[in-house]
Amino acid sequence: MNLVIMRHGQAEARNRSHDSDADRNLTKEGSETLKNFISTIDPWFPKPEKIITSPTRRTQQTAEILCKHLKISPFIVLTDPMILNGSAGEIISFLEDESLPENLWIIGHQPTLGQFLCALIGLDVFKGFQFKPGDCAYVKFPDKPGVNQGRLISYASPDLIERNLHNDL
Repeated sequence: MNLVIMRHGQAEARNRSHDSDADRNLTKEGSETLKNFISTIDPWFPKPEKIITSPTRRTQQTAEILCKHLKISPFIVLTDPMILNGSAGEIISFLEDESLPENLWIIGHQPTLGQFLCALIGLDVFKGFQFKPGDCAYVKFPDKPGVNQGRLISYASPDLIERNLHNDL
């Protein structure tokens, strides 16, 4: 099974114009960065058969951009509060109980995603892993996702790709 863990794109700053943190949108720059990033990583990351997002607006917008750019149905996107409120261990338990496709993407938030990745590939969960906006990790499993069962295949970051493009010019 293939799992891609992705942090939502760059979101609006927290301020009083939002009723809650969940209402924050992607910035225009964040949306544009995601579009360019997705086209760059497309050949090296598996196409999602199912996407699970947190219930926040910014994760759902990230999934919408992903579906549109990869020309896949938005009906594969599911929202689950576990991705927002669950711990790394709770998300792993949740996935163990789900019927999962061969290629699953999860779009969520820091620090949970970093702890989740660490648990899956056998790193110290308490140190975590720092996902920046748009970053994604591709992890392969012999079966379902489980603690220390994953093999990190690839990690990509819009920041790294942007820096490499500018260095090549």
